[in-house]
Amino acid sequence: MNFSRFLSNLAPSTTTSRNNLLKLHQRFQLSTSSIKGKKPRESESQNLTPLLYEIRDILYSENKTSVQEESGSSLQGRTQPQDDGDTAGKTPCTLDVCENATEKGGLLSSNDNQMGASGDYDVSPIVHKITGIVRDENDAVSMEERLQNASFEYSGEIVEMVLKRCFKVPHLAFRFFNWVKSVEGFRHNTRTYNVMIYMAAEAKDFRLVDALLEEMGKNSCEKNIKTWSIVISHCGDAKLIGKALLVFERMKKHGPKPDLLAYKLMLNALCNAGKADIAFEFYKEMSNDGMLLDDRLFKKLLQCLAASGDAIQAHKIG
Repeated sequence: MNFSRFLSNLAPSTTTSRNNLLKLHQRFQLSTSSIKGKKPRESESQNLTPLLYEIRDILYSENKTSVQEESGSSLQGRTQPQDDGDTAGKTPCTLDVCENATEKGGLLSSNDNQMGASGDYDVSPIVHKITGIVRDENDAVSMEERLQNASFEYSGEIVEMVLKRCFKVPHLAFRFFNWVKSVEGFRHNTRTYNVMIYMAAEAKDFRLVDALLEEMGKNSCEKNIKTWSIVISHCGDAKLIGKALLVFERMKKHGPKPDLLAYKLMLNALCNAGKADIAFEFYKEMSNDGMLLDDRLFKKLLQCLAASGDAIQAHKIG
């Protein structure tokens, strides 16, 4: 079966997935050539067929799961914190990934000594007051009304710090995130969106993640490597491999160019999900771009290939 016929057999409801699958196929087809500019051999192209079916099955499976979960809880409609225990006591790999993706510390770390944009004053006292209002669920007076009456001045860094301090109460953080849009002269920037996207993804509210990404586009707010890394990381943790693949392709299309961290996140997610064939294609692509894996992830890739029964590929890279 040729690839065009393969695409035509996909359900009409998966048009977006078909388009992205075509991009994945083109990328994989190019990466199978070890010599730049050389066309893939016929045998290599034929070997891609099982891979394409595997990707199709991933997309179908996740699309079905998404439909089944549409009636689930959402950060946008939540009025109480989700009972996930003490977040401070958890050490999910997403927190570690987030720390690697940001300058000097984790995305969710707070810095009480952070200065204002001009660098001439400490904003932490203001952040502390705003955070107190946001986290205090007062039934008599709404958060929005209290913030309005307080007449604080808001900057990107102040909002970012408040959001980070509200990690344990994401439903309140999201209310604050929405309310502050109404403040005259304030606009969310990439950093504030990144924190909110992280919190939505941590709550597994991927519909909100998609909405925030779309909102960034409408507001001409740049998506940086951290934006995409956060989404890919959490998709991997949630075993949404198809979504992670599509997000990776969106990053390649819209920029910035995937870096080593982005490839490592994809490889880690694929290996954890046992998707050895796809993981190997990503490994070949990043190797062609001169990117090297650390020992830990390289060992995980070898183990994934060996567990899949692909001893030949494991021997090639080992």
